[in-house]
Amino acid sequence: MSARRSLEQGIHGLGVAAAGEQSYPCCMKTLEEMIHDLPPEAQRQVIDFTRELAGTTKISPKRKLTQQWAGALKRYRDQYTSLDLQQRALGWRSD
Repeated sequence: MSARRSLEQGIHGLGVAAAGEQSYPCCMKTLEEMIHDLPPEAQRQVIDFTRELAGTTKISPKRKLTQQWAGALKRYRDQYTSLDLQQRALGWRSD
């Protein structure tokens, strides 16, 4: 099997999008083109590294959004308006 064929199978087996599957308006080479330009031994290293990385990366489970904080600021209702709070938050972000 050729190195290119092995590379394509390795990429597709990992669920990595190949060139042409999604277009981005930029002038950079795609990941597949960059890997294709590597010598065969380096291509094998890329495949091995990618498989190892995919095996060690844990995807965190999606949690349902909770709003336990709702109502926590009721005691400040008469002191601040939402505009006051927005302005204060903007000030905190700019510091």
